Amino acid sequence: MAETICKTQHWYICCAAIITLVLIAGPVCAGGVYKWKDAEGKTHYSDKAPPDAKAETISIKSSAQDKHTAERLNSFKKQADDSLAKRDEAKANALDKKREAQEMVAHCEKVRKQLVLLETSTRRQRVNEKGEREFIDEELRQKWLADGRAEVAKHCK
Repeated sequence: MAETICKTQHWYICCAAIITLVLIAGPVCAGGVYKWKDAEGKTHYSDKAPPDAKAETISIKSSAQDKHTAERLNSFKKQADDSLAKRDEAKANALDKKREAQEMVAHCEKVRKQLVLLETSTRRQRVNEKGEREFIDEELRQKWLADGRAEVAKHCK
């Protein structure tokens, strides 16, 4: 799934880059607009410089085109950001699941070790809250064994 999200993200970025290049390349490829005055003092505008007159290059900007370009770029940026956020969320979820699985494996190992000790130990004792040793009676031992086996059956497959 993370691979699919990554491919999708690359697709959005590539599309955004291509559209950006097309929108920017259009005015660049079109060349500039030249302004010059002829011998009679008349002002002329053309996309080609006159061969015999000194011409001034003029930059023409279309506010409607700039606004449209900015809106499209913002739209692609938002899509790319959304795609990145989804990918990051998927990675975080995968890491959380992996961590939870590792914690469950560690928990299961601990419970199984406790079961082995309860089943094989001849001296059954524990340390109470005061730090004193207490011997465990058979009834408590059987309860702990049943609880441990239930825990293993429920969570440790």
